[in-house]
Amino acid sequence: MNKLSCESLAQLLCCYFHQDFMEEYESPDHAIAAFIAEEPIGYIQKTLEDIEKLLSTRISDEDIDKLISNLSCAYDPHAEGRTSRLWLQHVQQKIKEAME
Repeated sequence: MNKLSCESLAQLLCCYFHQDFMEEYESPDHAIAAFIAEEPIGYIQKTLEDIEKLLSTRISDEDIDKLISNLSCAYDPHAEGRTSRLWLQHVQQKIKEAME
């Protein structure tokens, strides 16, 4: 993770999945939808690139968990039976669908 920059992803995780995000959004998917609706397209595209770079590395699922936690993300995909990698793939897909 040393040289991998995930600034846009970090912004998504800490701003839309903060400790009170479930009070603000009905679900994690609603938080993703809010991100897509509120942020500039260039920023959304950069976030998608961050996710793609992260998922293309050989980073372990445990390290993805740590990264997400360290980025102040209060959402735990394990609570819904997903690994962090699967959840990021889901976020990636939601962004791609919105950009079509």
